[in-house]
Amino acid sequence: FGTYIQYNADKSSKTNIAFDYEVEDGHTSAGKDLTYVCNPLLCSLDLNTGASIMRQSSNPSVSADLQLPSPQAMGISSDIFNPIIIDTSKIPKVVDVTSISSDGIYAPGDIIDIRVKFNEVVVVTGFPFLNLDVGWGKMGFATYKEGNGSTDLMFSYIVEEGHISQRLSYADPYSLELGWDGVVPGSIRQASTNPSIAAHIKLPASGDTGSLAENAKIIIDGEIPYIVSITSPQPENT
Repeated sequence: FGTYIQYNADKSSKTNIAFDYEVEDGHTSAGKDLTYVCNPLLCSLDLNTGASIMRQSSNPSVSADLQLPSPQAMGISSDIFNPIIIDTSKIPKVVDVTSISSDGIYAPGDIIDIRVKFNEVVVVTGFPFLNLDVGWGKMGFATYKEGNGSTDLMFSYIVEEGHISQRLSYADPYSLELGWDGVVPGSIRQASTNPSIAAHIKLPASGDTGSLAENAKIIIDGEIPYIVSITSPQPENT
């Protein structure tokens, strides 16, 4: 199926008419070079109601011939070695979550770095975060640190007092939140010149291959130290 593109007056000139095409989710050129679609009986430029293209003059009255050349094998690209192919089937999705901090026991104040890996390059806006399972009634967050324009997004989690986990994990597969910068929601999108397609941010289920709990052995001990006994080093009766 074809899609319509929009006239761009700012990019046009006296002899060149420019159009903008925004790739949307579901668009594809089926592995072929991008080209225009022709009516079986006539291959021409379509005009919206009320639109016209006429020869320039002080009083334009002669309509331009809108017939288009037959589509070429190389499509609309001007470079035979760099064809334009549309493929939105590779929407980024999470394939792995792990900690790049060493396995071990972590206490309040310790910082744990967590990596969320996508199968395709993504771009990030705002402040995404991970909801972590750190004990009943407790809330732990790993905040986005870096990774824009790559497949690997890095998050940092600071252990807080009272956080407990025998094997650090996120709360559920939907624990990657896009966040909010106070004005607009955050986003994680497929990389492009004009990112518009949202990545799939569902995480591997805890314990499954690719999940944080499966990949890392991080123990969180946020217990508050308390006095268990008071003794004297001096011998008795001295």
